[in-house]
Amino acid sequence: MTFQELVERSRKPGESPYTGTLLSIDPGHTTGWCVFEGVHLKDYGQLNTDVIDAQTLKELNLLFDRFPLTECVFEDYRVYKWRLEQHSFSDLHTPKLIGAIQTVCLLRGIEYHKQPASVAKQFVTDDKLKEWGFWKAGQRHARDAIRHACYFITFGRKEEWPKRPRKSGKTVG
Repeated sequence: MTFQELVERSRKPGESPYTGTLLSIDPGHTTGWCVFEGVHLKDYGQLNTDVIDAQTLKELNLLFDRFPLTECVFEDYRVYKWRLEQHSFSDLHTPKLIGAIQTVCLLRGIEYHKQPASVAKQFVTDDKLKEWGFWKAGQRHARDAIRHACYFITFGRKEEWPKRPRKSGKTVG
């Protein structure tokens, strides 16, 4: 089954297909990205984002300039209890980069969406990427961005991923 056929089958009756121009980003020390127009992969690649500096922000901005984007989806980052030791004394590079990506989206007026890493990787397997013609050799991080795009295009906006309820009823302000 092609990716387009899967997307068509996943739609509810009367629901329109995805027609936007989507930038998908897999942030990290090497940041993968891809652009889809509707269900068609238009471009992909990887950026060296090992250091978050003016050059990194310039490259992010150039990426956003390449296509007339309607939306952006990117992998969210969570610190899980079982990984607390691993995160001790970490500079938490990826969450900082996510903040930079969110800022670029906000400054440009581009709607953005976050997805947990697990949903895209569980649904869009290596075999599916190969079947759909989206397997890009030597581009592991770009492939992860493609996974996020495919999941988003297939299942839509999942703004309310399960979140822990707040323990305090206090408001700020």
